[in-house]
Amino acid sequence: MSAVDLVALRERLMEVDQRLIEQVPHALDCLAPGLTEEQIHALAEPLPFNLPGEVIEWFRWHNGEAPSEPEGLPWVRFPPGNQYPLARAISKRLEWVGRPDIGEGTFYEQAWLPLIGEANRFLVADCAGGFDEPVPIHVVDAWPDEPWADVQATSVTDMVEAYHWAFDTGAWRWDPDIDNWDPAGHQMAHLARRVLAV
Repeated sequence: MSAVDLVALRERLMEVDQRLIEQVPHALDCLAPGLTEEQIHALAEPLPFNLPGEVIEWFRWHNGEAPSEPEGLPWVRFPPGNQYPLARAISKRLEWVGRPDIGEGTFYEQAWLPLIGEANRFLVADCAGGFDEPVPIHVVDAWPDEPWADVQATSVTDMVEAYHWAFDTGAWRWDPDIDNWDPAGHQMAHLARRVLAV
């Protein structure tokens, strides 16, 4: 398995910032600044696994959402869902780890760390691999009626490329009339369609 290109991932994440600003000039006011590697390692110290490079780059980019709304401006939610700060991701993991109710024969695995979530649906990074290995992204729907888990992307890098695809195709388009993302582009469905097709 080839090593991931963390420099390229960092550049593509910064380009996502630019895509957000093109849609909504104050979009980055709604995301928290990234963490330093030292902060990331300190917060992740209790985890029973080491964070892979792709996940470290994710939290170096932004540490979740901003703690408060920009004054006098509409809140700009990250299009695929609520982006967790690392501390919240770690606590969310503890809530769900080992639970058997996300699909027949499927457990919330020890090395899964949630990155994005809304209600009981999460995008989780599978951190079981080595530092420079691709980190698979699973979508976990934990609603009790039809719980399930499936691979959403083969790596954080692929997930970020799907974000660019969503901007390129207009699936993610800010609608100023409703101060929100255009509901015609359902985020999870569009990303799954893009990633699972490759």
